Amino acid sequence: MCCRYYIKESALDFLQRLGANNFNRGDVHPGDYAPAIIAREANPVVARLRWGIASKYKSLVINARSETLWDKPMFRESIVKRRCVLPADCFFEWDANKRRSSFWPSERSLCQFIVAKKQDHGW
Repeated sequence: MCCRYYIKESALDFLQRLGANNFNRGDVHPGDYAPAIIAREANPVVARLRWGIASKYKSLVINARSETLWDKPMFRESIVKRRCVLPADCFFEWDANKRRSSFWPSERSLCQFIVAKKQDHGW
């Protein structure tokens, strides 16, 4: 997964269709508060949540490997009970020379990341 993503027109339009109008466009960095779609009584609700989970070492974890996700106590319960979706227009990665590359979905549609919240009041 990425270490930064971007919210622009597609993501903002999607959020507005869900009734959320108070989000800004721009880069989202680890530790930032950003829009997330969560389920409340089987209905999608937009919430402002902090991106990242504080580890026992106090560092911020933003990525998990799908092949070991179920084995990690940090994620095990959250992936079952507290999943949410992050809407984004694109995400960024950096190469070994610290050059940024952006990745956009085909036809400039919406990217969506499935994530696990650590607690009900935040990630």
